[in-house]
Amino acid sequence: MTNKSFKRFQFAKLIRNKAPEIMRKKGIIVHDRVMDREEFEEKLKEKLLEEAREVQNAHSSTEITEELADMLEVIHSLAECHGISMDQIEEKRLKKAEINGGFDSRIYTHFVDIEEKNPSIEYFQARKTEYPKIETESEPTCLF
Repeated sequence: MTNKSFKRFQFAKLIRNKAPEIMRKKGIIVHDRVMDREEFEEKLKEKLLEEAREVQNAHSSTEITEELADMLEVIHSLAECHGISMDQIEEKRLKKAEINGGFDSRIYTHFVDIEEKNPSIEYFQARKTEYPKIETESEPTCLF
C-alpha cells in the first residue's frame, strides 16, 4: 500500500472552462464548483482586475499581447453576462473617443485647481479616493 502525500494550494478564483480538466490530466486533484450568476459576475470583475495587474507587470510585446487577450476574454464574458454585445461596447468606445479623445497624446495630469463656486467641483469631491484634495497654503496663481 502506498501512502501519497499531497500539498494543498489555494486558488479561490474564477478559472477558464478547460483549466480543471487540464489540471486533472496532470494528476492534480481539483476542488471546484459552478457559481450562480451573481457570484459569477462578481468573480469576473475580480478577474478583470487580476488580468489588468498582469498587463501592468508585463514587459514585452508578447507578454502584453497575452495579458490583453486574457482581459478581452473576461470583457467578453462580462458583456455576455449583461446581454451586451461587443459591437455595443465598440460603439460606446467610439462615441467616448469622439467626445473626450483617446490616449494617443500621452497627456498626464498632475493636479487640477477648481474654483469653489465651479459646479465641476462636486464631481471631484464625490470621488475623494480617486481625486484626493491637496491642501495648499496659498491660493493658486494663474500660470497663463
